[in-house]
Amino acid sequence: MYAPINQWTKEKIINHIEKNFVGKSYENEETCLYRSDDGRKCALGLFIPDKRYSSKMEHQCARTVITDYKLERFMPLETDAMRQLQMVHDESNENKTKEQMINWIKRNVA
Repeated sequence: MYAPINQWTKEKIINHIEKNFVGKSYENEETCLYRSDDGRKCALGLFIPDKRYSSKMEHQCARTVITDYKLERFMPLETDAMRQLQMVHDESNENKTKEQMINWIKRNVA
């Protein structure tokens, strides 16, 4: 089980995903982005503040983005848990991504 950090709670994480996730963000049909021009965001992208986002983050792994861009204080979970959540997002069926991320939070976050 992972514990929320940075004053996040399990419920706040779920509410944030429910409110802000509108679909996977793609550069093309095969390449996911942390953010796309149409406002879509991936699991990690949902928690990157607008002022901290850089297009240079794209095509880098979640751990690198979190550590190199010093985003730990904005994340609701430790880096390993955020990597896991991102993998759930990446491997999910397009129509069930939000549901699968929320279910992962319910099962894995205290």
